[in-house]
Amino acid sequence: MNDHDLSDAVRETRRVVMMAHGLLAAAIVGTIAVVALWPASVEPTWREIALHGLEGALVGGICDWFAIAKTYKAIEDQAAAVATGIGAWVGHQLLAGHAVRAMLHEALDDSDLRKQVYDAVDQAIGAPEDAEALVARAWVRIEGTLAATLAEQDFTKVNLPAGGELLDDDDVRDAIQTCSRRALGAVASDSEFGSKFNAALPNGPKGWAVMALTPLDRVAKWAEAEPSGAEPVDPALAELVATALRVATREYTASWQGLSAAHRLRAATALVRSLREPISSHLGKFLCAERDRLRSLDRLNEHPLAARISEVAERVLNKRFSAGVAALVTGSLNNLSGRGLRAMVEEQTGRYLHMIRISGTALGLVVGGVIGGVLALVG
Repeated sequence: MNDHDLSDAVRETRRVVMMAHGLLAAAIVGTIAVVALWPASVEPTWREIALHGLEGALVGGICDWFAIAKTYKAIEDQAAAVATGIGAWVGHQLLAGHAVRAMLHEALDDSDLRKQVYDAVDQAIGAPEDAEALVARAWVRIEGTLAATLAEQDFTKVNLPAGGELLDDDDVRDAIQTCSRRALGAVASDSEFGSKFNAALPNGPKGWAVMALTPLDRVAKWAEAEPSGAEPVDPALAELVATALRVATREYTASWQGLSAAHRLRAATALVRSLREPISSHLGKFLCAERDRLRSLDRLNEHPLAARISEVAERVLNKRFSAGVAALVTGSLNNLSGRGLRAMVEEQTGRYLHMIRISGTALGLVVGGVIGGVLALVG
């Protein structure tokens, strides 16, 4: 609250207090005047009504004044307890989970906010090519960090297939063997590769004449096996491929670590850069699809992301922010003296409470007058 607002509040409070004091003083003066100046023999009925009305106004005005005065006195005397209570109320009631949830839901349901969000998303994403460009720019900013992290990574200490655990997984092993089988089968079935392979043997093709199958025939037959769920046609060859994968992975990672840091960085940079286009394309399409999905919703909190953000915000506000606010409010109020806290509370609430005095005085006047009239009629 600024100084101008505070001054207005103080002036309004003082105005209401003066009105309440004035009504109470008028009731006192009126009562004295009726008793002292209005003879009982002159219009006794109206005198009885006026006297009961003024007495009612006195009772109502004095009781309300006493109650309000004692309330502010209690605030002054129990300032520390009041400060703690206000802090706890603000932190644990005003900012409680249900209150935070209601505020967040109200904000997410606001049509103006929804339009602003839609406009901001449209402006940020735009057409599919704009979304791809947005992702590409973001990727460029992190390419250097990703490449450096990849180049510095010691893969000999990572649980890769060379460690054995990954290949012990049935699904992983089956996928690798299936892919290897298909790749080796394609190589073994290639006539040009077969002729060159046989020509490269020390004794030429005759070296395999004593065997029922040449190595390439064994690979080709093994490659015809079912991709998964079937017994290996050639278990020995399957185990040979699995062992080769383990050894090759181990040696590959060791060789990678044997490269110079500059060499690894160049290779990692090239790899990360080659991923820019496919990642930009896929993420750009994903962003456009999510944008269209968001625009199809009538309420923002129907979107899973918005619902998740609301849930996290509620939890954080309820557990951390609320407690912090409670402590801050309590500490700030404890810095005030008892009289200072009373003055602050009275400045903000005085005009409302003293309006009760005005209402009590007026109501006492009316009720007292009615009672006086009834007594006069039956007396």
